[in-house]
Amino acid sequence: WHLGNRHTDVQIVGGNLRIRYDHVLEDMLRGLGARVAPLAGGGARRASSRPRTSRIVALALAILAATTVGRFLTAGSGGSSAGGEPTSPATLDSSIARLESVVAAQPDDARTLQVLGAAYVQKLVQSADPAYADLGQRALARAAALAPDDVATLVTRASLALTLHQFASARELGLKVRRIAPANNDVLVVLVDAEIELGRYDDAASDLQTLLDRRPGFAALARVSYLRELHGDVDGALAALRQAQSGAAASSDYDIATIAAIRGDLLYNHGRIDDAAIAYGEALAKTPRHVVAIAGRARVLVARGDLAAATATLSPVAETLPSPTLVALLGDIAALDGRAADAARSFDVARATTALQAAGGATIDLEAALFEADHNGDPARVLDLAAKAYKARPSVHAADAVAWARFRTGDLEGASKAIEEAMRLQTLDASLAFHAAAIHHASGRDARARTELADAFAINPWFAIGNRPEVSALAATLGVSTPSGWSNR
Repeated sequence: WHLGNRHTDVQIVGGNLRIRYDHVLEDMLRGLGARVAPLAGGGARRASSRPRTSRIVALALAILAATTVGRFLTAGSGGSSAGGEPTSPATLDSSIARLESVVAAQPDDARTLQVLGAAYVQKLVQSADPAYADLGQRALARAAALAPDDVATLVTRASLALTLHQFASARELGLKVRRIAPANNDVLVVLVDAEIELGRYDDAASDLQTLLDRRPGFAALARVSYLRELHGDVDGALAALRQAQSGAAASSDYDIATIAAIRGDLLYNHGRIDDAAIAYGEALAKTPRHVVAIAGRARVLVARGDLAAATATLSPVAETLPSPTLVALLGDIAALDGRAADAARSFDVARATTALQAAGGATIDLEAALFEADHNGDPARVLDLAAKAYKARPSVHAADAVAWARFRTGDLEGASKAIEEAMRLQTLDASLAFHAAAIHHASGRDARARTELADAFAINPWFAIGNRPEVSALAATLGVSTPSGWSNR
């Protein structure tokens, strides 16, 4: 597992993840040395003396940054800093080096620490290098200690919380900014993101409208697209993304690639795989290792029946960054291709990295619940994960996870209630429609189940990769034709 020119050895032994992580952070942390090390409290010490557990936390958080649920979260929230630092990879690296030099000479310069923290957050989003989560937290903690109510620092800390799926904390920080600086526009981006993930859709719409009135740029338009998609307006969502992409023309390559990758996902999720392939290609032309675009391209190849090419597309990235999302997709493709042993190994890695996230204090209950529900996880544990996820972030996605978990435990009444809540926005989501079909069939409502399953295939014929045998079995039972070109190995 290679992280730039740093090396980490990862080995699965008896289902446990063993990590030799001795030198991943040291060279990064020495850039700040004892100047930032004391910021979390205590006296000065060398970075290399920090406990190994904190290094594992940094690794967990960085992996998490590549598994964001809300498809909009990186669109504009990580692409520009309150400090106005440039955001292309090359200029970002040079900015970080320059800012580190300034901090070395002026360790109590709160403004420079804030801008450096923002640069680290951007670098974390772009690279998923584990060093930058820890560095960002430490620089921002020092900046906050020096200037507790500095608006730029608060906004940057909230952006980092979003990246780490700490949505309630992000909103709390955002509300604090709004009390201090009601005219601040950057915080509206944070609030919209957090409120959507917390299921506060009316609040998100209100804050988004304010943002559009004040600053109708690509960050706002990307979020318009997502709210429209959640409410079933796919054409409107695509129109907003086209506007967003035009608005991002003068932004960094990474921002442009992110908007293109988001558009690719929207197109793929509604069955337009050729158009999706073009959008993913545009993203990769700007940022060749854009994780969202790489995963999207692999799904398109699966839809076209080229499982070998899909595996070849994913494998190099998964080896560099074994995020649960990428590794699970690699395993699902292996299972579909009849390579059970390869699939099992990928799922072991996905579970191990998810456990690492949890050990680091990251909030990943929703992602873990959905993964385990479709990969033979213990039903009771799946339900516990889904319930915790819903308590922390009662969104339609979390309600869907609860519905699917209750279905797995045989609680059909609870599953039916939860699936209705999950569908309350009339979101056109093929997986959600399939879950509804399975729950209605098990509850004896076959007519509605047929409608929901037919809707799932109409929304996106290619939604089922890992669970295709289960979807095929339900289709056969209900007498619904599966899409042509499916292979059910």
